[in-house]
Amino acid sequence: MRRPGAEPPIQRESGDAVLLRQPKTLYRLLERVFEAVDDRHGGRRLLAWCLREFFGAFRDDLGLHGIWLYSAHRNRFHLVEHVGERDQSPPETLDGARPEMRAIMERGVVNTREQDAALAPGGLGVTGRRPAAALWIAEPRFRHVVLISFAHASEPAAVDFVLRTLRSVLSARILQNRWGDSIREAAEIQRGLLPKASPSLRGYDIAARSIPAEDVGGDLYDFLPIEPTTLGVAIADASGHGLGAALVARDVSVGLRMGARPETKVTHLLAQLNRVVHASGTANSFVSTFYGELDTDGHMIYVNAGHPAPLLLYGRGARELEQGNVVLGPQPDARFRRRFARIEPGAVLVLYTDGIIERQDATGDLFDVHRLRETARTASHGTAEQIVDSIFDAAQRFGNDLAWEDDATVVVVKRHQLPS
Repeated sequence: MRRPGAEPPIQRESGDAVLLRQPKTLYRLLERVFEAVDDRHGGRRLLAWCLREFFGAFRDDLGLHGIWLYSAHRNRFHLVEHVGERDQSPPETLDGARPEMRAIMERGVVNTREQDAALAPGGLGVTGRRPAAALWIAEPRFRHVVLISFAHASEPAAVDFVLRTLRSVLSARILQNRWGDSIREAAEIQRGLLPKASPSLRGYDIAARSIPAEDVGGDLYDFLPIEPTTLGVAIADASGHGLGAALVARDVSVGLRMGARPETKVTHLLAQLNRVVHASGTANSFVSTFYGELDTDGHMIYVNAGHPAPLLLYGRGARELEQGNVVLGPQPDARFRRRFARIEPGAVLVLYTDGIIERQDATGDLFDVHRLRETARTASHGTAEQIVDSIFDAAQRFGNDLAWEDDATVVVVKRHQLPS
């Protein structure tokens, strides 16, 4: 059921392209669609509930025609649920040994808008001649295949992205329902991944805080000593929140710690990390990531992979650092461009996740970047920790002191003034 104090439903335009342009909005929308699902039963019953809700919510936007859910017993997949229209009587079972089924298991998402043979009329033969797709969803002990047919063809990239996001949300929901109390143990593991204390870099004051919306979350921050005069600073936000997002965040944290070296270029590090996230079992998600390497002389080289632009406050001025790269995960061969920034003495750099700027008040207004900037500017005379405190206090009050609806993280880097 919807949590007390949950924000009003997301207002969205219709159409595939809009959903593709708003990946975080899509993920949250799917989560909210599934909030009404009765999760007292797990496995295929929970999955069937979610698919019925998905069909009802997205039938018009995506042109959905029908959905079939098959669950495995030994090496045969049996039809357990159907939603929508029927052009024909689908087979009651699918053979897991067939090449088409193996292709679905290996790839996770198959979309016939790219003329994939697995779902063509000569393949599984379930969806007739309509455009179709298949999703592979695996639990620790059970396996499922979801077949989806569409009333008409639409933008291939948009549909593929929606399907991968759907698979990610469904997998996370099933895992969270199945593991229950084990999530508290995962929360302890995740807290162990966060830095135990603020780092030391000559000439800087650095502080950070992260608040998950649930027991575990998809936000992370980290500080990586590169050389005595260079510090790596990272912040990331995996799609959604809860256990599924936490697993993706773990991959990012471990990948950064293993890959950050003096001889490794930041663009190569992010490219390697992107391939790791894409290849992992949770790669249907995406992760926005900012990673910068800061020198004691104030120079910073960074890559922003689809993350909200950090704020740089200096004197009476302020600007947002450049973006320009895709999020980690969806595109295995994505290339990343490095950027440069100068942190002058007295300047304050504020990194944050969108759980801060998208916090809502009772009327649905957002805390937004403007309020974040003004809050940080007002507190900029204080220490880095005091600036972090001020931002969280302001956002908490703005949201009427209700529970956080999304994971929220802030990192503040303040360069000391030069002695006069």
